[in-house]
Amino acid sequence: MNVLSATDVRKNWSLVIDNVVREKPVYVKRTRDNVALINLILIL
Repeated sequence: MNVLSATDVRKNWSLVIDNVVREKPVYVKRTRDNVALINLILIL
């Protein structure tokens, strides 16, 4: 599983969103938090 840092996600926000919408979920690590960005259409 590829986990991106919050800083990298902020720097490349448009690219991250495009990847989530078209390809696969993205996992983000921020200090104490972990976040998954997921396109629900790809899951269903």
